[in-house]
Amino acid sequence: GEMKKVVLRAGAKINLGLSVEGRRPDGYHDIRTLMHSVELSDVMFFSTADGVTVECPGINGEDNTVTKAVRVMEDLAGRPLGIRARIEKHVPMQAGLGGGSADAAAALVALDRLYGLGMSREELERAGAMVGADVPFLIRGGLSLCEGIGDRLTHLAPLSGMPVLIVKGELSVDTSKAYSFMDSVTEKEEYDPEGILSSLREQRPLSLPNSFEEYIKSVCPGALGTKEALLGAGAFAAGLSGSGACFYGLFRDESEMLMAKEKLSGSFGFICGTRLSGPSRWEEL
Repeated sequence: GEMKKVVLRAGAKINLGLSVEGRRPDGYHDIRTLMHSVELSDVMFFSTADGVTVECPGINGEDNTVTKAVRVMEDLAGRPLGIRARIEKHVPMQAGLGGGSADAAAALVALDRLYGLGMSREELERAGAMVGADVPFLIRGGLSLCEGIGDRLTHLAPLSGMPVLIVKGELSVDTSKAYSFMDSVTEKEEYDPEGILSSLREQRPLSLPNSFEEYIKSVCPGALGTKEALLGAGAFAAGLSGSGACFYGLFRDESEMLMAKEKLSGSFGFICGTRLSGPSRWEEL
């Protein structure tokens, strides 16, 4: 048949605190974290094709989340689903923002539409779980408490529209190294999602706890000063996203966020003002 096209925005996420609960027999780690989607997104251009092509600087061959998403959908559909995906990257990689997982989520949605597979949101989330830990959440978006390996989701009312400033210095984090480091950390902080959310809803000052700060401290102690820099620049709350290396600040209003962005822009290689977003609508662009 003729070529079909779909263009989608693949929105990233931040973690409003995160606790690594421990290693499981299968080698994965149990975590508890509040995940919130943000408006910062990659733009993804999909079209039907023969075979699978992913075009994006810095992403290669078979070993990427989009190709993995296609293989999972082919298994579920029981037939080949050729696709060409071009990614306009805005979400930095290895940053703790779930960019690769967001791209995979968009690919699942695109395949469903391009090939008329008629999958429900729940079926897409189940497919997402086979691709990677953050993918089911990113198909849905909004705010969820994620437990287990990120596969147990409790959906909560999102803080949509709250301004966020996301920054990243020189440091990049290898997630697998960060997790293996966590096995040697015995001190566990209490992670209290309800307390965190009530503080954020009431916009009370808060430094969000993330187990991976211990790892960051070991590889780049200076980076932890980023939270203080964000709070000092007017954020009422600040935290580390995922296993890093992005930090973010939450702001009471847009103008305070923009002032902080101006103040800090010389200090970071990546700086982005965005907002927390509600559930993904997956509108076509």
